[in-house]
Amino acid sequence: MKSFYELVKKRQSVRKYDSRLIDRKIIERCIESARLAPSACNSQPWHFIVIDEPKLKSKLAQMIKTSVLRMNLFVDKSPVLVALINRYTLQLAVG
Repeated sequence: MKSFYELVKKRQSVRKYDSRLIDRKIIERCIESARLAPSACNSQPWHFIVIDEPKLKSKLAQMIKTSVLRMNLFVDKSPVLVALINRYTLQLAVG
């Protein structure tokens, strides 16, 4: 089994995406893996939102490209977006 360090060393950024749709089961498994990440007192203060509806994905991609993440010009090429929402930050922002 590869060590965590070996996996991190092989990490790479992807900027070219295949246009094929991703099986929902694969997306759900990735999200479940992320959900299991350690958090203080196992609070898991995050929510994941999968965006694969083309019009909504396009609108979100435009928002990302014109925000502080302007360098992310390839976001609209991704077949699916996953938004990570921090529960505590959201509560503070909404009141």
